[in-house]
Amino acid sequence: MTNQIIEYPALQTERIHLRILKMEDSQQIFEHFSDNNVTKFMDIDPCKDIKEAEEIIRFHLEDSGCRWGLFNDTSFMGTVGYH
Repeated sequence: MTNQIIEYPALQTERIHLRILKMEDSQQIFEHFSDNNVTKFMDIDPCKDIKEAEEIIRFHLEDSGCRWGLFNDTSFMGTVGYH
């Protein structure tokens, strides 16, 4: 098995834009993943600070899977991905 980097494209619908998370998204990721309701059924604890949000993004950038941020015209809505 080779370690090849897969580049996942951004996806656009009429109402939603999906793109790979960037380090610049750390504040939005922190706000999202610090909510107990968001992480309730996930295998992570809620973020306690911005550094933990940066670690989430860094993990997904280095992972062989894919984690997109979901955005509409005005705001961040969440994330979706596969591993």
